[in-house]
Amino acid sequence: MARIHGLIVLAAIAAGTSLWFFATKAEEPAPPLPESDAPQQPASADTPEAATSRARVDAAPQSQQAVAPTVEPEPEAPPQQQAIDASITLRVSRQRDRTALPQFSWRFTSESGEITKGTGADGATALPITRGARGVLLIEADGMQAHTESIAAPLANMPSAQLDIFLVDAVLLARVTLQLSSTTREPVQRARLDLWQLDASQAAIAKDEDPAHEPLWKRTGEDPSGTLTLPELAVGDYALRAQPIDQDGFALPLQPARFRFQFRGGESVPLRAECLPGCVLRIDCADDGIAAVLVDITTKPSLVQEPIRVPWQSRGKDGRAASGYDAAMLPGRAQSAIALPPGIYVLQAQRGETVIALREERVTQDESRWSMPSLPR
Repeated sequence: MARIHGLIVLAAIAAGTSLWFFATKAEEPAPPLPESDAPQQPASADTPEAATSRARVDAAPQSQQAVAPTVEPEPEAPPQQQAIDASITLRVSRQRDRTALPQFSWRFTSESGEITKGTGADGATALPITRGARGVLLIEADGMQAHTESIAAPLANMPSAQLDIFLVDAVLLARVTLQLSSTTREPVQRARLDLWQLDASQAAIAKDEDPAHEPLWKRTGEDPSGTLTLPELAVGDYALRAQPIDQDGFALPLQPARFRFQFRGGESVPLRAECLPGCVLRIDCADDGIAAVLVDITTKPSLVQEPIRVPWQSRGKDGRAASGYDAAMLPGRAQSAIALPPGIYVLQAQRGETVIALREERVTQDESRWSMPSLPR
């Protein structure tokens, strides 16, 4: 029994020692696990662990996940453009009453195909066209007919130019308009107009010559602005001569403008020209009581073998007037109805078989006069 009791006491002592060892082990803190192996446990919002967790999460983007600052690229400088001189001042008006158009648009197409366009107000604008450029200018405005014109900008060493354009109302399309000026851009206020209707055989007339047959009509046009509107025309081909004249109907020392144009009806045919300086031939014949008679006049440039056809107009002492080619009524005053280019001319007056006068003179002034004492009886 004593042995059995001793075994029981030893077993109890061993059991107590084991329990104490287990308890000691349970109270020691477990070593921390590596961060990658640590279990993710949610922390309560009210615990210190939660605050520490929030601080760790909030600090992470600033320390470990900081985003590199964005560098904005510097804006590229605009390409350097060559300054373009406004070499032409454009003025646009209504032809009917010469008033400036409040709004209009323009488009310039150069010979190289480059297009420049813009708008204008109060009848004027500056055209930023490169100096020396050539091309076609298109001008449009509400209620007006579009206008196109070939232009050339002044060269670099030339002053700026002014271009005056007169637009026609859209309802006035079936008309032929004529605008005349001198080389100094002064408007021609009066002009004697001769209009010929041409057939197919007469289409090859030289630009500086008139058709041989009688004109369709002759009339005087007058307008302070230098813009004339022709009467209604039938469809066809025409030749027009416009000679600047004074208040008495005699030619001014400006050469006539000549045109060839086609009229197809329902369209606008704008004609425009600058009249070059010229000279007027004049004959003054004294009155000795003889009745006025027609005298043949031959006009020939000295360097040309054949004479040229020149229309003359006469005003006799008795007040009678006459006009015709290569003929004048004398005694009295006779004057070439058109101005001729300056040069040397041979002028011969002949009545029947009798030569009245023969003269050669260099004509360089505005007017050259031949004085005749009287007509032979």
